[in-house]
Amino acid sequence: MARRVSSARGGNGAGIRAARAGVSPQVAPAADFHQDRQDRRNGGAAAVHVAEQRGQAEAALAFAASIVESSDDAIVGMTLYGMITSWNAGAERLYGYTAREVFGRWPTGITIPEDELPKILKRVGRGERVNHYETVGVRKNGRRIKVSVTVSPIRDAEGKIVGASSIARDITHRKEPEAAVPEPDTLRYVASLAAAVADQINNPLAVIMGYAQLLADRVDAHGRGQIDEILEALSRIQEIVRRMKRVTRIELIQEAPHLPEMLDLMRSSEPGLPLH
Repeated sequence: MARRVSSARGGNGAGIRAARAGVSPQVAPAADFHQDRQDRRNGGAAAVHVAEQRGQAEAALAFAASIVESSDDAIVGMTLYGMITSWNAGAERLYGYTAREVFGRWPTGITIPEDELPKILKRVGRGERVNHYETVGVRKNGRRIKVSVTVSPIRDAEGKIVGASSIARDITHRKEPEAAVPEPDTLRYVASLAAAVADQINNPLAVIMGYAQLLADRVDAHGRGQIDEILEALSRIQEIVRRMKRVTRIELIQEAPHLPEMLDLMRSSEPGLPLH
């Protein structure tokens, strides 16, 4: 059977014309080949476009991260349960803890007092923003600092609230002049209150000491030793009461960061009445 192969051009492009004896000529167009090449070009361009967009997004994220890291404010990310997820250099400077020390932990009372944080996170979980909330933070060395905090929701790509971001600024120096204005009144109030409490304690204390001294003469040597210990403790209380009547300034205890502010009686009262 005779067969003839020839090339032909026509229609929409080059093709291969095959002719066989007794068979109608068929054309296999080359357009599909060109379309495939075009699709590859388009696909490559799309991939380049996606890569460019990804690069731009990563650059924008890196830029935003550098802003956060270089900020003087303490910027802290946390879950809605209070676990720390991010901690910038400003937070390290303000609170004294490194990021490694707080990542994945619940640092009680450092950024926001323990009894206030759950209420704030609950509001944030509802989508609210807490603006310029003035509170007290605690540094690593135990020193209390007055801060202004703004807490905002963190949302994922679908808009769901997944955490909270707090921005804190130290306002201790701003508050010191404000606190200095009423200090004489505060001192007068504290001194009067301490003196009143001392008077209330002093009377029953004198009665207890009198009865203890009487009992000391009616018991054996072992009982007398125990009463001597009681009298020694009562004498110590008497010294504290005397100091309460001589408060001349306001000095707070610095070594108890997780307790309410308390008067340091030793440093706030007149010298010359040391506690043994």
